[in-house]
Amino acid sequence: MFRNCAANVTCRFGLIITAGFALSSNGAFAQVPFSTTLELDVENIVSYASDLFDASKFATDPNLTTAAPVKNFRFVMAVGDIVAVNGKTAKGSLIARQQAIALSPTPSPGQGVADVVRTAVTEFLFDIQQADGTAVGNIHTLTLSGGAAPAGLSGGAVPLGAPLEGNHVVAGGTGAFLGVRGQGASVVLPGNTGPRSASMTEDPVGRRAHGGGKVHFVYQLIPMTRPQIVATLNGPAVTHSNDFSPVTKVKPAKSGEILSLFATGLGPTRPSSGHRQAFPGKPAVGSKFASASDSEWRTCGGRRCRWLSGRGGRISGKLSDSGGCGARDSDDSIEFSLDPRG
Repeated sequence: MFRNCAANVTCRFGLIITAGFALSSNGAFAQVPFSTTLELDVENIVSYASDLFDASKFATDPNLTTAAPVKNFRFVMAVGDIVAVNGKTAKGSLIARQQAIALSPTPSPGQGVADVVRTAVTEFLFDIQQADGTAVGNIHTLTLSGGAAPAGLSGGAVPLGAPLEGNHVVAGGTGAFLGVRGQGASVVLPGNTGPRSASMTEDPVGRRAHGGGKVHFVYQLIPMTRPQIVATLNGPAVTHSNDFSPVTKVKPAKSGEILSLFATGLGPTRPSSGHRQAFPGKPAVGSKFASASDSEWRTCGGRRCRWLSGRGGRISGKLSDSGGCGARDSDDSIEFSLDPRG
């Protein structure tokens, strides 16, 4: 079971939700950003158009097909392959159900008159997996395709000359994305083509062989919960691993030392832990603790703090550069970002 949503979005594919805190006398915390960006690259997208009513012919033609020209109110089912999440290799599927509704302030015959430009009403379902095929979770969006992207949408590495379009409402998700909300849009990046339009007679078993279009999706997500560093009366719960005494200015961390940070909301464990079940205790010889998703750490002005392990909410990292946090007179800060590398 997935234990928490917020870090799941983060831990699985490196959506950078960064938590920071100061190792100072008042132990003040920096605020965790409220939203994060999810970018999905989808390839081999084929839109199968409802261009006939004889169900006996559905998905029977092994050859490459071409759908009849799009008409208003026509239905489409589309399928594509998720190949990357936030620039990292991933797997999964995009399934879309769409009905055309061509709208324009200056419509052509057969289109609808409206104050906005839109082309369809679409449901996008993203079934996301890690590169090894491990399930992460689903995201479900309700979308007005075509036209302008949502006002205020931020994030995404979309190049100039390829504006985002479509107005996506993130209605929710499952697994790592349980309870997520947000907004988004999509774009066909320069040099790529949009979804290939095919007849419903085409056998989808040949979708990858025949090929399809590529689309880049950008979502601004608001998780249900967020990673939180445990707060104590003396500040953030960061300790020296050898004796679990707090890291303070009086007893600062040193270069090469292993530190432990206590946190909640770090997402799913490997192996998984049951809903509302305690983390596993000390394992048998030769086996492993359930650990949080692998992460990359950065600490003290960019000096790296290498991820070592995470056990039941405790995370250990090792300062791998010269100088120690808390060693200077001024307030030093530690930041960590959950950014798995595999």
